[in-house]
Amino acid sequence: MRAVAGTAAAALLVALSITVPAAQRAALAAQSTCAPPVTLANGDFELPAIANHTVSITAATNVPGWQTTATDQKIEIWRNYNNVPEASGQQHAELNANMVSTLYQNLPTTPGQTLRWELYHRGRNGTDVMADRKSTR
Repeated sequence: MRAVAGTAAAALLVALSITVPAAQRAALAAQSTCAPPVTLANGDFELPAIANHTVSITAATNVPGWQTTATDQKIEIWRNYNNVPEASGQQHAELNANMVSTLYQNLPTTPGQTLRWELYHRGRNGTDVMADRKSTR
């Protein structure tokens, strides 16, 4: 039914000699195109997978998607260790493996695009503070 209606509408436009300028067609197409979704790579720190009830301090190159400001380039991954449950997935990262540092990803975005972030944080020894920083470069 839709193919017939579309064909009829196209025939009507041809019969009426209605044309849409190319620039306007491009503008209309751009308005209907949505920006691709922005997602973190390895957001739950599931890679590299480690044994249950363990901690692994590994090179940042072994943790897909993530970078660190730590000068030793190490990231600490926990899996159900020390009775600390993961908020999402099977593993999580400890922010300061061997030194105070930051974990981050650079993500492509589109100006005006709406983003939704959900972050989980807990202090190792009680109350702690986390900073969520976004920047444009």
